[in-house]
Amino acid sequence: MEEEHQELEEAPPPEKPLRPKRIIEYYVKSFDVMFVSLGLILLAFFIALNAMAVIDEKKKRDALGSLMGEFGMLPEGIGVHDEGAYVSAPENVNLNQEVQHFQDFIRFLEEEELEDEDVEVVVDNDGRRRIRFSEQLLYAPGSKTFNPKVIPVLDRLGLILKKLGRRVEVEGHTDSTKGSQSNWLLSAMRASSVSRFLEATNAFGSDKISAIGYGSSQPRYGTGADTRNRRVEIVID
Repeated sequence: MEEEHQELEEAPPPEKPLRPKRIIEYYVKSFDVMFVSLGLILLAFFIALNAMAVIDEKKKRDALGSLMGEFGMLPEGIGVHDEGAYVSAPENVNLNQEVQHFQDFIRFLEEEELEDEDVEVVVDNDGRRRIRFSEQLLYAPGSKTFNPKVIPVLDRLGLILKKLGRRVEVEGHTDSTKGSQSNWLLSAMRASSVSRFLEATNAFGSDKISAIGYGSSQPRYGTGADTRNRRVEIVID
């Protein structure tokens, strides 16, 4: 009995569960939670913007067009037509403003040191404004590739035409030194190239601009063989 009692006395006491010496409690304010949440939202937004920056431009336009649905124009006056190009709502331009726009355009031509025979702005007998471009300014002889010098001129003119919001017809003309079939084809190709350039760079809808080739059927200078008849005219209805 004594031995059993001695063994019980020598047995170690049971270990007590460990408790932290100090308990630290954190209190988070609702403003801090809201601030962090807003920061995460902004981070996600900028990541999405960065991803959009590398998306194919045509796909982005198509997507914007599909999202717009029947609304036609966004609040800022920007829309997308059926082919996915951005279009702007035309401004309300009165006659005085239109005259001022073309006076500014003529001053721009003078700054570019272009001669009157290169670009001519006139009003025809039907009261329509015509902008005539000579072959020498627009193209190399026998070519439908643009002269780099004319690109800023077409850009500036396109901005004016977009503000006016009226229909535009691009006419191609040649002299009579070649066969009629060749002249018709060349004049149509040149008119079409100017039309496509204006539509692509200044967001004309296909219902606002058209192109037609007249060949040598409408000479303006002397006989039909006069090389000055090789021209493209942009007519504003």
